[in-house]
Amino acid sequence: MWPLIVPGIILTVVSVLLIKNFEGKKIAVLGASATGKTTFLFYMKYSKLLGPYRATQVAEKIASSTVHIRDIDLTISISKTVDLSGGGTDQVYNEWKNLFDQADIVFYFVHAGKIWERDKDSCDRVIKDCKKIRDWHKEKSFNKKIIIVGTHCDINPELKQINDNNFDQYTRRFEELETIQEARLNLHTAPSYVPIVLGSFVDYDSAEKLLNRMFIEATKNNTR
Repeated sequence: MWPLIVPGIILTVVSVLLIKNFEGKKIAVLGASATGKTTFLFYMKYSKLLGPYRATQVAEKIASSTVHIRDIDLTISISKTVDLSGGGTDQVYNEWKNLFDQADIVFYFVHAGKIWERDKDSCDRVIKDCKKIRDWHKEKSFNKKIIIVGTHCDINPELKQINDNNFDQYTRRFEELETIQEARLNLHTAPSYVPIVLGSFVDYDSAEKLLNRMFIEATKNNTR
C-alpha cells in the first residue's frame, strides 16, 4: 500500500500492475500557496476541478478515497489526512519537514507561469524552499526522489502551447531557467536526477495529462 502525502496529504497505493517495488511508497507534495496543491488533491479525490482560487490558511481534514491512474494501471488510496498551508513561515516549514521525513518521493509544486516570466517573488520563494529541502535531505542523508511539478502553464502565452509533440522541448527550456537550475542544484548533487513535469489543471484533459505525467515519472527508477 502506498501513501502519498500532499503539503499534507497521504495517498496509499493499493494496486499496482507492471510496476515493481512501488506498493507501500509514500509521496509528499510540497509547494508555495497558489501552486495547485489543493486543486491536485481535489482532482485526485473527486475527479473534479476546483473553482476560484482559495488559499489553504489552516490545516483542513481530508476524508479517504481512491483514484486510478489509467496510463500505468496504478490505484491509489487517499488516507484520511490534512491539507496544510503553503505559506513560507517557520511553522509551515516545520510541518513540511514532518511530511518530507516520512516520504519516499516528493512532488515539489512551482508556479511555472510565474517562473517562466521571472517573477521575483516566485523565484525567490522557490530557491528558499529548495534550500530548506536540501538541508532536510542532508540532515539524515536521505535518498528521496524529488520531482519538480510546474503548474499554471495555461496562464503563459508560450507555455500554454505545450502539447504531446513539443513537451520535451519546453521542458528543456524550462530546465534552462536560472531559478530552476539553482533549485535542482539544491535538490540533488546530480541535477539531472530531479525530473521536471509541466502542465496545468485548467480543464479535465490538461489535469488528466499532468496527473499521468507525474505518476509515470514517479514510477521511473532514476534516483541516485
